[in-house]
Amino acid sequence: MPNNEKVPTIEIARQFVELALKYKSWHATNPFLSTEEVLVLDSIVETAGFEFGEIKFGEAWMKDSDMGGEMPGIAINTRCPYMVTNEDGKAHEFATGWLDRLLNRVVRHVKREDEKPDQIIYIVASEIERSIPLEPIQLTLEDDFLCEFPPETTERGENLIDHVRDEDFCRRSKFAGMHECCKGEIILRDVNRKYDVLRCTSCEMRVIISKGVRTYGELRTAMETSLLIKRNQRFPGRGEIRFK
Repeated sequence: MPNNEKVPTIEIARQFVELALKYKSWHATNPFLSTEEVLVLDSIVETAGFEFGEIKFGEAWMKDSDMGGEMPGIAINTRCPYMVTNEDGKAHEFATGWLDRLLNRVVRHVKREDEKPDQIIYIVASEIERSIPLEPIQLTLEDDFLCEFPPETTERGENLIDHVRDEDFCRRSKFAGMHECCKGEIILRDVNRKYDVLRCTSCEMRVIISKGVRTYGELRTAMETSLLIKRNQRFPGRGEIRFK
């Protein structure tokens, strides 16, 4: 992935729309892109918050559960001839599907003249921002983080989806998120009248939180305060809390 200076999202969206409209029948011609054009795809996937290895020419397939997962069943990228891979070189199914659906969104709507290019640029920029996952929340001084569950590719191609945001309710279900370290589920359990516990079902990490914490943003703020106090207790003189 490139490590360029920060480029405004709207500019990345503009470059992507221009590339999308350059090859109007992607699925029919399978254009082999130049290095600069591949970097446009690279930039939009990176800005959308995906962690990946590279973007390369090729098809990605989703395992067909009806065939026991032995053979590829459903092509993920039916419009874009390029796939997104993980660090291990295997297909990043969700990122590949997201890129493919976004490209299809641009080509299909502009071709039908439902939306003008200027309009679609703002729509693409919105989808980029929408795709960025929740910023992980630090829970302990040992760098345990809560993050949102990674989305999964579905047969219906639901890749353009909403992600968890700080203003979202963190008590919607007993599953608050995923433990970034061990990938275990972090569940929220009642302790007493004042406190609840966040517990990882895999490694048994436990963190006590107040019942007053309702959203992920409130959880983030509460943990920042709690960790600052603990850090000051563990390392006196560093990061002191000063009260006026």
